[in-house]
Amino acid sequence: DAIGIFMDNEDVVRWENKTMGWESDKPVYWPDTDQTHTFQAFYPYVEALTPASISMPSLKTQDGSMTSVAACDFLVATTSQTHGTNGTVIFQGEGKSFKHVSSLVSLFVKPKEDLAGSTLKEITLAGGNIVAPGTYSFATGKVTLNPADTKSDTLTIRPNRAIGTNETDSIPYYFVLN
Repeated sequence: DAIGIFMDNEDVVRWENKTMGWESDKPVYWPDTDQTHTFQAFYPYVEALTPASISMPSLKTQDGSMTSVAACDFLVATTSQTHGTNGTVIFQGEGKSFKHVSSLVSLFVKPKEDLAGSTLKEITLAGGNIVAPGTYSFATGKVTLNPADTKSDTLTIRPNRAIGTNETDSIPYYFVLN
């Protein structure tokens, strides 16, 4: 896993979680040890020129699994701090922890009445720009959607999966949406 971090609106730095902890792809230095500096982080890492325009992962590749949710989820965090005793940047606490930008929708299909023993062939979710590509801005704290793609209003998966007959059974599906 890798995150991107901007320090005081300077160039983004890629940080990767390795066996010995977080490592940056280039040397990073505090400009001083007594001034407060602002750090803006996002996950997953993508090349970003400014904190005002970060491309978010595509929401169109989802298949309803938690694995596909993890691949398209987008998180952000902001903190301000001084160097302190060791220079470790901490994204923790009220308003500083990583937060999800999109919404998680969980669907549980249960074998009730007519559904028992049938096959679930297709699930379609529809709504205004629910999977439109977007860019995130730390300046505004908002997502700007680009609904130019005509399929930005629907997401369809085709699980082709048998639904059980026991009413306590359920099949979960998970989606990240705008």
